[in-house]
Amino acid sequence: MTFRVLSAETSHETNTFNCRKTDEQAFRDRHFLPGVEAVVQRGEANTELAGFLDAGRTWGWQVDHVLSAAATGEKGKKEKGDGKEKGDGGIIN
Repeated sequence: MTFRVLSAETSHETNTFNCRKTDEQAFRDRHFLPGVEAVVQRGEANTELAGFLDAGRTWGWQVDHVLSAAATGEKGKKEKGDGKEKGDGGIIN
């Protein structure tokens, strides 16, 4: 019997001081690949997905990869003269 395995990967770099929320758009802005596209772009590279796919081939699994997505906080822009970070994802002092 062959196992059928559903896979997805997410990566999210976060910090407590970032005032920008990480919503779906933050993932789409950085890295948002549906299944087949993710396998084409990341399946042969030095990635977690490639390692998982290698294991699946070794064990004879049917791997259905559905999504690869990543998001990260952005550094804010400094306004002249006030010394505080402002803008999307900025750090407020």
